[in-house]
Amino acid sequence: MYVELHARSAFSFLEGAALPEALAERAARLGQPALALLDRDGLYGAPRLYRAAIRLGITPLVGAELGDSLPVLKKEVAETTLLTKKAGVHLAFVISSGMSLWFRRRIVAILS
Repeated sequence: MYVELHARSAFSFLEGAALPEALAERAARLGQPALALLDRDGLYGAPRLYRAAIRLGITPLVGAELGDSLPVLKKEVAETTLLTKKAGVHLAFVISSGMSLWFRRRIVAILS
């Protein structure tokens, strides 16, 4: 069974084309039990994905792919970080509210 864990919505300018509701509808039609939406540098499409996914009976996973530039780091960081529960949600909001400029490459947060 396939679950998309790195979808981007139209809220990720030039990186995603579909609105969160359309992504959820497609995932439900394909029989996927869940869908992860990771917009660039913020949780922009999260509320819309959540409402649509719950209505369609699939599990919404929301997060953000954060940042590209951390001036104090001299090397690129290529790690994936999985965050869950309230601590992960809080951290993602802090980071995506302007703090994302402190990151050098891709740090992915998936929140459940």
